[in-house]
Amino acid sequence: MEKEFKHVSENFFEGYLPLKKAISVNPLVHKKVMESLDKIKAKGGKLIQAREAMTGSDLLANLIVIQHELDNELPYIVDDPLLDITQVTQEKTVSNFNEIKLYQTTEVEDLLEVKPTEDYKGTYFSDSYDSLAIKKYGRIFGVAWETMLNDILGELSQLPNKFRRAATRTLFKQITDTFAENTDFYAAACGNTGTPVLNQEGLQAGLTAMMSQEDANGNKLNIKAVYLMVPTALSFVAEQLVNPILQSIAAATMVAAPVRFSLKVIVNPWLDDYSTTGWYLFADPSVLPAITRLTLAGHKGIEMFIRVSDQKAIANAVAGELGSFSNDILDFKVRMFHNSTTRYCQASYYSDGTVDLATPEL
Repeated sequence: MEKEFKHVSENFFEGYLPLKKAISVNPLVHKKVMESLDKIKAKGGKLIQAREAMTGSDLLANLIVIQHELDNELPYIVDDPLLDITQVTQEKTVSNFNEIKLYQTTEVEDLLEVKPTEDYKGTYFSDSYDSLAIKKYGRIFGVAWETMLNDILGELSQLPNKFRRAATRTLFKQITDTFAENTDFYAAACGNTGTPVLNQEGLQAGLTAMMSQEDANGNKLNIKAVYLMVPTALSFVAEQLVNPILQSIAAATMVAAPVRFSLKVIVNPWLDDYSTTGWYLFADPSVLPAITRLTLAGHKGIEMFIRVSDQKAIANAVAGELGSFSNDILDFKVRMFHNSTTRYCQASYYSDGTVDLATPEL
């Protein structure tokens, strides 16, 4: 008897409902989905309209359509630029679980004048690197057959969305835990940490600190901050600094004549676990990465599976009914491959947000 999970692939039925595999599919479910697809085409091809043709009890049909929406149409939470923490990371793809070396190099030296007949002078890079190996994250979620039958409103059809949100939370939290208040990464020796409150003066101090960074050989890095990452408590303040048009409709007591900072705001609620006043600046990771994250070749993103039923209908039973033979539970597996680490300290700046530079000291 088959007990394996089948991968939820982008191919609409193959894999999620293994029509050509060892189990048969309830023809009523199959018919419902096909009818829904016909209605989609009649309404201009919008997948989200498929659910209008289904009742709440059509769990499996709903899951199929919802999964196809997620793969092709609807944005994931990670695609929201205001929430996407991965924007500040450099992505590298690996092919296995072995530890790899992420080499660090100093800035390339300035070119020197070479006079006729003179030899060129050379610079040689040191063998300095960070080590990292990808990790596997996952979980199995079970739904009882009785629960599926009782779900007349179709609430369970949102399971794929919930699975993706759970995986996204795991991804974002791991990245946050890598850098948040990391005293080895944000250190006085690197010149990438301070205490300014998040306001015009404080933000300018952080930008200046990043622009003043040098590599180990004293070369000016001339790094421009691109991202401003804040906890939820500072989200409005950050938007005011980056989008001063908000000031024109704000209360008269707010800061006037704001300076527009060319930054992208990222609100990271997982920073709330560390501080509600601390804020971070990040450079473009394609220029100089503060964080590098690994993905597995052929397995990017969040994967979902459904367990192939190990029961066969004999008498007075519905052919192709999914669920375990021993307990009638329908199991879903969610999986992703990921890991991240800090890289170049000059590519980021952290302030604990405790000192207001705009307030004169007494």
